[in-house]
Amino acid sequence: MSGTISSRAGAAETETIPLSPESTLLSHSDAGPRYLFYRYVCGDPEDIPSVSQAPLERLEQSYGCVVWRPRGWRILPRGLSGARLRLRFMFRWALDRLHIFAGPGFGAILIYDGHRIVHYSAFTPRYWRFPFIANGDFQIGDTWTDAAYRGLGLASFGLLKTVALLAKPRRQLWYVVESINEPSIRVAEKAHFVLAAQGTFVQPWGLKLARAYVIRQTCDDSLRG
Repeated sequence: MSGTISSRAGAAETETIPLSPESTLLSHSDAGPRYLFYRYVCGDPEDIPSVSQAPLERLEQSYGCVVWRPRGWRILPRGLSGARLRLRFMFRWALDRLHIFAGPGFGAILIYDGHRIVHYSAFTPRYWRFPFIANGDFQIGDTWTDAAYRGLGLASFGLLKTVALLAKPRRQLWYVVESINEPSIRVAEKAHFVLAAQGTFVQPWGLKLARAYVIRQTCDDSLRG
């Protein structure tokens, strides 16, 4: 089963991708918001979008950037504040410890101003919330930027750093964003992610923890222009 959509804002199209039974799952609670599924297909290393261009190069000089992955019982990165953010990292750590992820490699790109985390871009392999992801591929999210640092390009910087870290020929990286989230859409498109599908999320039995992002329609080769 598959469907087609046209791209927004002139974004290039990608090939039609078949919908798996998991990604066409119907639910008693098919929630309302529409989501856009952006995809980046990794090529050769020299084709990876670079952070060397200004103004991103200035960000690299002004902020610290590290790759974080948990080690043993070290659950939280240094400098992470706020109960909600800590719960997000603890949740992903628990999924990893319970072997829920389809493969290894989850983590985050952390951007620091001094000792303070001002942005992170997390990434995970497939699990129930992102059932459309193939083995060996990743989804990038959630991402977060400190309110005092928004509008400075940190989200683009973090996404490009994540792509560079995860890049492997033919690997697919996914970035799911709500259709009304224009800033995040611009970030994805600036990083050469392409609109691949649209969908929603399902919430089985009304349980927020069990919700999953589901592809409803995919792009059509005939709409590439």
